[in-house]
Amino acid sequence: MFEKKHRVFIYHDETEIYYNNKHWKGHVFLFVPKELEINQVGGLFDEWKDVYSPLEILYKEIRTIRTRYKVDKKFHFTDISGNEWCKYDNADLDLMTLIYDSLRSKNNEIFWQPLCCKFAIIYYPAKKVLTLYGGDEKKEKKLRYAETLMRMLLKGAAHSLYDPSNRLEIEKIISDGQPHHREFSGKRVIERLIFPRDIGSSELRDYVSILPDARIVYLQASKHTNYKEGTSDYINANMLQAADMVLGSVSRALSKGVLKVNYRPKESNPCENKKCIIATPMVEVIEKAKRGKAFSNSGHYKAFNITRADIINNKWEFNTVKPKLLRNTRGYAQLNIEEVLQEN
Repeated sequence: MFEKKHRVFIYHDETEIYYNNKHWKGHVFLFVPKELEINQVGGLFDEWKDVYSPLEILYKEIRTIRTRYKVDKKFHFTDISGNEWCKYDNADLDLMTLIYDSLRSKNNEIFWQPLCCKFAIIYYPAKKVLTLYGGDEKKEKKLRYAETLMRMLLKGAAHSLYDPSNRLEIEKIISDGQPHHREFSGKRVIERLIFPRDIGSSELRDYVSILPDARIVYLQASKHTNYKEGTSDYINANMLQAADMVLGSVSRALSKGVLKVNYRPKESNPCENKKCIIATPMVEVIEKAKRGKAFSNSGHYKAFNITRADIINNKWEFNTVKPKLLRNTRGYAQLNIEEVLQEN
């Protein structure tokens, strides 16, 4: 039997989605183990322990992609454009293929050790119901609204993506961009999970822990070239770009009419479906949830969680998004963001 301890950095990014004249927002958490400890206990074999850093391994592979295509651009899903396939698109697709494999807990195709990365996304209407939140100004109410979503996303992801055999230790949350009128409150996002006001004890299950010095920090620019190569800021900038690509790809994967395209165009060839091609690895990850009980045998089991949040009758309601299968490898998705957010 294997027991794992995941000490993670969580990379946070936000997005806005305009679809069918409606405005949605989303948060993503990309969980990347800074340290992964794997213990084999019991059974016929001797007990052993292996400790390594998936964060370092993933970073090195991202650097390999940049070297392979001689590109030092910022990976940013909304920047994918044009009607001709180029080396930048190859780099984007290779990155998403890399992330696809980094989400596996077994049966890897690229990494010789499982990285056990995970992601969690929450979508919610951009029009905010602020009556539940204090603060003297509207901007403060909006920020507290966002902090509630982050706290609920953190709690839900920690409980659903980890378990007693896969223990979680949260070391740091790294957020992309400039703070709002103030930084996210560690007290509201992190500490309230440990010391809730109403029940007096931790809301977290015993396999989830938040390290005593855990905090939310900002990387004011996720453009890696702003920092010296190899520094922690440089590495974190690359990981924030990966989080952006995951969020953009998943949003694309849930869009009505998206193509699942399992081929790579040749450079300089015409291409009208770049974002669909680059999002395809995330389409394939999401589709695995439709295997039912058989999904538990997949290396991507418990690798992701996608949630819809709404305020109904002055109470938050959270529902797991369960996307439908595509018709075939060249077919169209049957789900769109609006349906995700409105279905019961």
